[in-house]
Amino acid sequence: MKPKAPTSSRQKRERRGFSRTQVDHVRLLAPCVGTVLDVSPRGLRAETSECLPIGRDCVITLGEVGYSARVPCRVLWCRLAGTEKTAEGNVRPIYRLGVRFLGH
Repeated sequence: MKPKAPTSSRQKRERRGFSRTQVDHVRLLAPCVGTVLDVSPRGLRAETSECLPIGRDCVITLGEVGYSARVPCRVLWCRLAGTEKTAEGNVRPIYRLGVRFLGH
């Protein structure tokens, strides 16, 4: 049996079918508040302090200054990425999640 050849980052991107685009100043406003990390034509990746259940269908609200859009989606994955201290000294979880836009 031959060992598998290592996969390059380009091969990993091709597995998705669409490349991701990093975005600045776009917020996840609902069903929880968070920061959008990147988007593709089929979905997005975000960071939030709330864990959303995998498989949940929801309508997310994306926004930036002066603009917002409601987009139906499904949560594909959600993982604890770390924690951070709040200004009050409490520890808050940081979750990363991936959603797929419905209708695509």
